[in-house]
Amino acid sequence: MSTKTDNKYRLTHFEKSELFQMIARILKTGVNILVVLEEQYSFANTAAYRRILRRIITGIKKGSSLEDIFNDPVSGLSSMDRNLIRAAESSGQSAMVFEELGEYYTRLSMMMRKVTNSLFAPAIIFLAASFIAATPALFRSGFGSFIFEALVYIIGLGLVIGGSYFVLNNIKRKAANDPAAGRMWYAVPLWGDIARNLDLYRFLKVFSICISSGLGTAQSLNLAANVTDTFLMREDIYRARYLIEKKGMSITQAFTATNYLGDLVKKIMSTGELSGTLDSSVMKYAEYIYEDLGYQVKNFINLVKIGSYIFAALFVLSRIAVLYSEVFKQLKF
Repeated sequence: MSTKTDNKYRLTHFEKSELFQMIARILKTGVNILVVLEEQYSFANTAAYRRILRRIITGIKKGSSLEDIFNDPVSGLSSMDRNLIRAAESSGQSAMVFEELGEYYTRLSMMMRKVTNSLFAPAIIFLAASFIAATPALFRSGFGSFIFEALVYIIGLGLVIGGSYFVLNNIKRKAANDPAAGRMWYAVPLWGDIARNLDLYRFLKVFSICISSGLGTAQSLNLAANVTDTFLMREDIYRARYLIEKKGMSITQAFTATNYLGDLVKKIMSTGELSGTLDSSVMKYAEYIYEDLGYQVKNFINLVKIGSYIFAALFVLSRIAVLYSEVFKQLKF
């Protein structure tokens, strides 16, 4: 099947969270899975979600296991999801893994939604500022000139904002394979710390789920590395995996050689390894990172709003100053 088709049927974070949490509840309660899935299918909103529900229903009717059903590159799930589900079924930890995956995707979905929703207020402010700044044209040349000038301001602001987004998105895309772009991505004002902690949360959460599901340390690190956005952090994790797998180092020794995971991660790994509670230690620290991310995102949203207010006010004031300068010139002559 083509990449285009795969992308078309790729599940969103929200759809994954809904699917995994539903399966976790079914496995815990022991209710008839077909009845629940058929009901869920009737309420599914997207083609991707309906498609995977239909695949599960059809597979169960044929006697297939969840591992067999999900172990398909075109199932709408990532390789990480499929590997975790396969490991969970082998170790008898399916309910726990589905629940943890559901929570993981729920949190990612909520965080992205918060950031996206925070952009609506600045957009409205910039739109209002454009019309306010164009108001003098209404009295000077009429309604047509007013609309034209407002559109010019809106397009200009849109180009500035769109250009900024394009540059940042380009840095993020390059950061996946370019160390220099990764350093730039982590250094972006306001957003850099959030991006780094989001990578760190993803890694820790997925690593703890992998360990809990019965996967080995090296395989768990390999899967967890793939959920990070930057080459820098991914190579750090790959380096630790290599030292553990090929050089026979302990987790503590291997993570001492990393540069971008932070000293606390190294201490958590060391404590977890020595106490034999690596999965729970990493999970607890992932929870701490998530709470810290919540505060960081909240502060980022507030700063974006304040910045948009200040920018809009300065923009309107600059236009008013230009208007008054024109009036004074006319009075002078």
